[in-house]
Amino acid sequence: MTHRTPPRFVIRTLVATLATVAFVLSAVLLVVTLNVQKSVRAGVVDRLETGQRLLAALEERRGQELLAQVAMLAENSTLKAAVDTYHTELRTTNAAGRQDLLATIARELDKLAARIQPEWIEHLAPHLVKRTHSAPYWNARSSHVEADERVTLRGLTVIPKRRVHYGAIDVALARETFIQHALVEGD
Repeated sequence: MTHRTPPRFVIRTLVATLATVAFVLSAVLLVVTLNVQKSVRAGVVDRLETGQRLLAALEERRGQELLAQVAMLAENSTLKAAVDTYHTELRTTNAAGRQDLLATIARELDKLAARIQPEWIEHLAPHLVKRTHSAPYWNARSSHVEADERVTLRGLTVIPKRRVHYGAIDVALARETFIQHALVEGD
């Protein structure tokens, strides 16, 4: 028996057909991949934008609620009455009467101060608070240079002591403290 080879024309035609089919399938796969990638990106972007809008609306609502609470505290009728009484009776009463009026005002202010939460002040008036930091120290547990922060509002202590990451406050001193305590002393 003789082994017959197919004619060259048939082989070339088969190779060209297979190459064309492979090229077309690759192009279709590429187009489908790009299309799916585009639609997935669009879906993710849409979800992120929706989430951002929701968070912005919640934050705005929270800010409005905090402002309403602050306004309500500022409109305390008892405190207003005590201050008005003090001003009207300032000239007519003796020293003991003025002391009683001042004590009443102080009690009302203490009641208001007890209702105020520190995060309100920090959130609503960050430009009015003053932050002071104690000497920074290396905290091996958190692997950060930390300091104790004290927050005041015109001399009134709002937050007496809070531990904060010091690297964002003074990079150079934080780096120096890190090198000294973590690397040199091996804490």
